[in-house]
Amino acid sequence: LRDRGVAVTAGEALSYQDVFDEVRTARANGSLRRTVVLHTGNNGAIAERDLRGLLDELADYDVALASLYVARSWERYNNDLFARAAADYPNVRLLDWNSVAAANPAWLYDDRVHLVAPDGRQAYTDWLLGSLTG
Repeated sequence: LRDRGVAVTAGEALSYQDVFDEVRTARANGSLRRTVVLHTGNNGAIAERDLRGLLDELADYDVALASLYVARSWERYNNDLFARAAADYPNVRLLDWNSVAAANPAWLYDDRVHLVAPDGRQAYTDWLLGSLTG
Protein backbone atom coordinates (compact mmCIF):
# COMPACT_ATOMS: atom_id res chain seq x y z
CA LEU A 1 0.00 0.00 0.00
CA ARG A 2 2.78 2.43 0.82
CA ASP A 3 4.21 1.90 -2.66
CA ARG A 4 0.88 3.12 -4.06
CA GLY A 5 0.89 6.35 -2.01
CA VAL A 6 -1.23 5.19 0.89
CA ALA A 7 -0.30 6.21 4.42
CA VAL A 8 -0.38 3.06 6.56
CA THR A 9 -0.37 2.46 10.26
CA ALA A 10 0.09 -1.24 10.79
CA GLY A 11 1.92 -3.49 13.12
CA GLU A 12 1.95 -6.92 14.60
CA ALA A 13 -0.52 -7.54 17.41
CA LEU A 14 -1.94 -4.00 17.50
CA SER A 15 -5.11 -3.65 19.50
CA TYR A 16 -7.99 -1.65 18.13
CA GLN A 17 -7.26 0.93 20.85
CA ASP A 18 -3.74 1.33 19.44
CA VAL A 19 -5.16 1.88 15.96
CA PHE A 20 -7.79 4.35 17.19
CA ASP A 21 -5.07 6.26 19.09
CA GLU A 22 -2.97 6.46 15.90
CA VAL A 23 -5.95 7.82 13.97
CA ARG A 24 -6.63 10.41 16.66
CA THR A 25 -2.97 11.45 16.71
CA ALA A 26 -2.91 11.83 12.92
CA ARG A 27 -6.11 13.88 13.03
CA ALA A 28 -4.73 16.12 15.79
CA ASN A 29 -1.46 16.79 13.95
CA GLY A 30 -3.15 17.34 10.58
CA SER A 31 -1.70 14.30 8.82
CA LEU A 32 -4.91 12.26 8.57
CA ARG A 33 -6.00 11.96 4.97
CA ARG A 34 -9.52 12.49 3.66
CA THR A 35 -10.24 8.76 3.38
CA VAL A 36 -9.66 6.61 6.47
CA VAL A 37 -9.66 2.83 6.26
CA LEU A 38 -10.08 0.96 9.52
CA HIS A 39 -9.14 -2.70 9.22
CA THR A 40 -8.77 -3.58 12.87
CA GLY A 41 -10.21 -5.99 15.39
CA ASN A 42 -8.29 -9.13 14.46
CA ASN A 43 -6.89 -9.29 17.99
CA GLY A 44 -10.07 -8.94 20.02
CA ALA A 45 -13.60 -7.66 20.28
CA ILE A 46 -14.08 -3.93 19.71
CA ALA A 47 -16.15 -2.03 22.24
CA GLU A 48 -19.08 -0.48 20.38
CA ARG A 49 -18.84 2.78 22.34
CA ASP A 50 -15.18 3.10 21.33
CA LEU A 51 -15.88 2.57 17.64
CA ARG A 52 -18.83 4.95 17.65
CA GLY A 53 -16.80 7.52 19.57
CA LEU A 54 -14.10 7.45 16.91
CA LEU A 55 -16.64 7.56 14.07
CA ASP A 56 -18.27 10.60 15.70
CA GLU A 57 -14.85 12.29 15.65
CA LEU A 58 -14.41 11.37 11.97
CA ALA A 59 -17.73 12.82 10.77
CA ASP A 60 -15.86 15.03 8.26
CA TYR A 61 -13.90 12.14 6.75
CA ASP A 62 -14.78 9.32 4.39
CA VAL A 63 -14.39 6.17 6.46
CA ALA A 64 -14.24 2.57 5.27
CA LEU A 65 -14.56 -0.30 7.72
CA ALA A 66 -13.06 -3.53 6.40
CA SER A 67 -14.72 -6.66 7.72
CA LEU A 68 -12.56 -9.31 9.33
CA TYR A 69 -11.56 -12.79 8.32
CA VAL A 70 -10.07 -14.41 11.41
CA ALA A 71 -10.67 -17.78 12.99
CA ARG A 72 -11.52 -16.23 16.32
CA SER A 73 -14.65 -16.04 18.44
CA TRP A 74 -14.97 -12.26 17.98
CA GLU A 75 -14.95 -12.28 14.17
CA ARG A 76 -18.76 -12.29 13.81
CA TYR A 77 -19.23 -9.78 16.64
CA ASN A 78 -16.82 -7.27 15.10
CA ASN A 79 -18.21 -7.78 11.59
CA ASP A 80 -21.78 -7.27 12.84
CA LEU A 81 -20.64 -4.15 14.69
CA PHE A 82 -19.02 -2.78 11.54
CA ALA A 83 -22.20 -3.42 9.53
CA ARG A 84 -24.38 -1.65 12.11
CA ALA A 85 -22.00 1.30 12.29
CA ALA A 86 -21.78 1.62 8.51
CA ALA A 87 -25.59 1.71 8.35
CA ASP A 88 -25.75 4.44 11.01
CA TYR A 89 -23.12 6.85 9.67
CA PRO A 90 -23.57 8.43 6.23
CA ASN A 91 -19.82 8.90 5.78
CA VAL A 92 -18.98 5.27 6.59
CA ARG A 93 -19.05 2.29 4.24
CA LEU A 94 -18.37 -1.37 4.77
CA LEU A 95 -15.76 -3.22 2.71
CA ASP A 96 -16.31 -6.98 2.66
CA TRP A 97 -12.84 -8.40 3.24
CA ASN A 98 -14.42 -11.43 4.89
CA SER A 99 -15.98 -12.69 1.66
CA VAL A 100 -12.97 -11.81 -0.47
CA ALA A 101 -10.52 -13.56 1.85
CA ALA A 102 -12.77 -16.62 2.16
CA ALA A 103 -12.85 -16.88 -1.64
CA ASN A 104 -9.07 -16.51 -1.93
CA PRO A 105 -7.41 -18.65 0.76
CA ALA A 106 -4.11 -18.73 -1.17
CA TRP A 107 -3.65 -15.06 -0.27
CA LEU A 108 -3.30 -15.98 3.42
CA TYR A 109 -1.00 -18.07 5.52
CA ASP A 110 -2.56 -21.03 7.34
CA ASP A 111 -3.44 -18.76 10.28
CA ARG A 112 -6.16 -17.16 8.06
CA VAL A 113 -4.99 -13.70 9.13
CA HIS A 114 -1.62 -12.72 7.71
CA LEU A 115 -1.11 -12.08 4.02
CA VAL A 116 1.31 -14.20 2.02
CA ALA A 117 4.16 -12.13 0.56
CA PRO A 118 4.20 -10.92 -2.11
CA ASP A 119 1.07 -12.28 -3.83
CA GLY A 120 -1.40 -11.97 -0.98
CA ARG A 121 -0.22 -8.49 -0.09
CA GLN A 122 -0.49 -7.35 -3.69
CA ALA A 123 -3.96 -8.87 -4.01
CA TYR A 124 -5.09 -7.13 -0.81
CA THR A 125 -3.72 -3.82 -2.06
CA ASP A 126 -5.49 -4.20 -5.39
CA TRP A 127 -8.76 -5.20 -3.68
CA LEU A 128 -8.61 -2.35 -1.17
CA LEU A 129 -7.75 0.38 -3.66
CA GLY A 130 -10.31 -0.97 -6.12
CA SER A 131 -12.95 -0.97 -3.40
CA LEU A 132 -12.20 2.63 -2.52
CA THR A 133 -12.15 3.95 -6.08
CA GLY A 134 -14.64 1.66 -7.80
